[in-house]
Amino acid sequence: MDAAGIREIFERHDLRWTKQREEVYAALCRSEAHPTADELYAAVNGRDAAAANHPGPADHISLATIYNCLDVFSRSGLCRRLASPAITPRGDGAFRYDADMGDHAHVVRSDGCVQDLPDDLSEEVLAHLPRELLDRIEQRLRMKIGRFGVEFFEARNRWGSAPPIE
Repeated sequence: MDAAGIREIFERHDLRWTKQREEVYAALCRSEAHPTADELYAAVNGRDAAAANHPGPADHISLATIYNCLDVFSRSGLCRRLASPAITPRGDGAFRYDADMGDHAHVVRSDGCVQDLPDDLSEEVLAHLPRELLDRIEQRLRMKIGRFGVEFFEARNRWGSAPPIE
């Protein structure tokens, strides 16, 4: 996505444009890996993930700015924040982010990475959720469901790795 397209999206979502927001959103849109904030920090600053924990004076977008941008994007409907069992190099849990706001399902791998379910399978899964069930959910919770997501989690054995498929 080019800069003009990003500015147009920001305008449609009533977001103030900044060069930092543009760079972070462009990197998020380019990624198919559902990156963490640390991974986006590395991508926009041209650094590897290990260096992301040791900021240098030449960094042009801080990690705090990355987090702030992602918070604004997720609250504005420009990206999804996905829970992940991934652990960052700092030892804390990490959210992953997805700029694809279309209806689709995710697979959370045993290593914490998130990937999109292939489109044909995602469409099949979503098509099999009965509208009547969604209506009952809305009635019981007294709210209108705007969108929903489906996540599959890779099985893990007792040592934390994925068991082989037989």
